[in-house]
This record gives sequence, C-alpha cells and structure tokens, in this order.
Amino acid sequence: MKKLFALLLAQVMVLGMASCGEKAGGGTSSTGNAASNVAAGEGPTVTIWECNWGGDAYEGALKKQAQRATDENIDGKGIKVETSMVAWDNYYDTFLTAVVSKTAPDIACEASTGCIQYADMGEALDLMPIYDAWVAEGSPIVDEVGQAAFDFETFNGELIGLPFSKDGTGLFYNKELFEGAGITELPTTWDEFMEVCDKLLAKYPEVVPFAFAGSDFASLTNVNDLFMMSNGASILTKDLEPNLQSDKYTEIMGIIKEMYDKGYIGRAVISYTGDDIKRMMNTGETAVILTNAPTWVAEDMQDKIGVMNPVKGPSVEEPYIASAFQAYHAFNQTENPEETLAVLKWWYENNDILYTEGGNGCIPIRASQQEKVMTSELVREYANVWLNAENSYPNIYPVQSFYPFHTTMDAEGTGAKPLNALLAGDDYQATIDQVCDEISEIIEDAGY
Repeated sequence: MKKLFALLLAQVMVLGMASCGEKAGGGTSSTGNAASNVAAGEGPTVTIWECNWGGDAYEGALKKQAQRATDENIDGKGIKVETSMVAWDNYYDTFLTAVVSKTAPDIACEASTGCIQYADMGEALDLMPIYDAWVAEGSPIVDEVGQAAFDFETFNGELIGLPFSKDGTGLFYNKELFEGAGITELPTTWDEFMEVCDKLLAKYPEVVPFAFAGSDFASLTNVNDLFMMSNGASILTKDLEPNLQSDKYTEIMGIIKEMYDKGYIGRAVISYTGDDIKRMMNTGETAVILTNAPTWVAEDMQDKIGVMNPVKGPSVEEPYIASAFQAYHAFNQTENPEETLAVLKWWYENNDILYTEGGNGCIPIRASQQEKVMTSELVREYANVWLNAENSYPNIYPVQSFYPFHTTMDAEGTGAKPLNALLAGDDYQATIDQVCDEISEIIEDAGY
C-alpha cells in the first residue's frame, strides 16, 4: 500500500532538487550570547509558522506577538521575527513540501506528531540548549513542565520539541435543556448517557441530543480517541500490535452504533465541522457536544454550558482520558540556528497573548501560565476535569511516546476509519479488519 508520506515525498523531490540557495545546515548553540547592539528589526530574520490553535483572532495575535519579539531586540541582535498562520486543512502538505524543498520556516507549531516526523527525517534542530539555559537560570519552567513531557519530546538523545500545552476533547452540555428534560444527575456510564439522550429526544424532538465533528479524519480521530479510551481500548498494544479487534474496542463501537441507530447521535454528524457543533451548542440546537476547550462559548452562554465528567464504558472501573502534548519545534535548515534558539526561548516564555487575545484552545502545561491566561471558570473546570486529572493519558496510550509511524497514521486518519464507516452506514466491522492490516503494514514499512 502506497502511503501518503511517500506520495508527497515523490511530489516534492523535483522541487527540492531544483531549489536554489539552499539554507546551510544549522547546529546547536547556547542562548543568550553577548549583545551586538544591532537596532531592533535590522538583523537576521527568524520565521515562525503556526497552525490556528484559536479562532478568527489567532492570526492577529500571532502578528502582534511577532512584532513584540522584534521590538524586544532579543540578545541585542536586531532579530526580525515574522509569522505565518497555517490552515489545518492542508498543514501536512504545507510543512512537508517546505521541508523537502528546503524552504521550511525556522520554527514550527503544528500537529503533535510533527516533531517526531521531521526528527526522523534528520531535519530537527536540537533544542537542548534552551533546556540547559533554563536549568542554568533556575527557571521554574523545567519543574512545571516536568521531565515526563520533555522525555516525550526526546528522540535519539536530542530534544526535538518544547511542550507548551495539553490538548484534548471533553463533553459539554446545555444546562437549560437538561433541566427542561428533568435530568438532575449527569451520566457516569454510556448506559446512563443513553438514558439521558432518550429523555432529551422525548422532550425536544427538534434538538440533536449528541453531536460531534465528523466531517474530517482529524476531528473524527479525537472523537474515536475519547470513545475508545473511555472503555480502556487502544489502537495499539504496548508491543506495537494492532488492537482494534480487541473486545474492548468492538464493545465501544457497538455502543456507538446503538446510539446512532436510536437517533441519539445526529444523523448529519458525518457532515458536521467543529464550528458547526459549537454554533449548535451556543444556539441550543444540540444538548451535548464533544469538542475541545470551551474558549468558543459565547459570553452570554457562560452560565448555560456545563462541563460533563468523563463517561466510562462497561469494561473499566474508570475511563481513561485522551490528551496530547503540543510542542514547538525547529528545523536545522535554518541559516541562523543561534538566533532561532533565542527567539524560540523568548516565544515560549512570553506567549500569553496567544491565549488571552488569540483564543488558543489548548491548555498550558505550566500551572502558573494556566492561572494567568485561563480567566474563564468554564475553561478552568474543563482543564481540571479532563486534562489535569490523574487518569488523563497521551492519546497513544499504552505506547509511551510517539514513533515516526504515528505521523503516517495521523495524516491518514487510520484509527478513525472504522468510526467513519459506521457513521457512513458502511460495514465498520470489515473496516476494522482492513485497518488492522493497514496498521501492520505502516509499522512494518517504518522498520518496527
């Protein structure tokens, strides 16, 4: 089976070979070199490409942050910082094409699998000098982030990413609709959840009881992770064997099918985007949605939207909660490795504006930053219930950290294909068997 990565690589090889003026390979350096007193913005340029972690305001916040970084005159080198926002619907092609054609930015912030992908390609800039500088300075960042998160972003002895946030999904409900349907207790199991949906459907036949984004594999992967881990299921075993044929996974898929067949899940869910379901929640067109941090909740709805606790499947004592580390990384193609490291260190330490003005929907790893940027009680509650909980695990559980093949699986939406088939009315059980074969081939092709 020809993989997406191989296809894209073939497409851009000619561009890469024809590229003029290739950037010199960058090494590593310590940060904070002696200032050379170049005027702000008159020195080398460092570029940052970020995906949209917020909403309509995110690009403006990025531009403002870049200007702040330029005006800061980091290390007195006059570094000019420039940013571009990359759309999620084509981020994979955008970054891969740029890397292979030697036109990559200096710094990137994208999907959580990006760090390992480009490190495996030999394109990562080692970020250990930033970590070493924090240790030397006695920075609280080291302890706040925690060694486990730094280890997660370590590959072949190099620090390939700086983890700055945890990202995940949770369940949110409309309090007024629940009260109107006589629902006084929130469900803790999927059986109880279906009882709630039955009451909602009986009281409000025009309201979708439960909605989530199913229009693309990226969104559907998050949905699949929540359902799967709520029943202790996983895509892989810790020995890297496909695990979708397990009893726990087929059991949770059966529960989803029952909810769909009974009309508890919106019939048009496979066409819903993330924006669709958030709008539906804000307007009362749906009672429960599964999505990311509630920075999307309208001001006048803050008291009307509630955070639901994780719901568990029949095969576990408590549900596992799926989350993901998000990280900045950098490319060794940069012409200015020292300046790139200096800018990334500053950017990491001073990115509050991307939350307060940009609406970043991820939750900062550092507790001190959470306190500063999470002013909404609703967001704080979501963070405590879904991301700060002891039973919150990376979404590749029980695998300890990313392998390079996770990038291929992520880009192709491999794990979500059975759920997509179910919602499309196809034979999802046959799809499970096909996907397990695909996973085995992906892992074998990657040399594991």
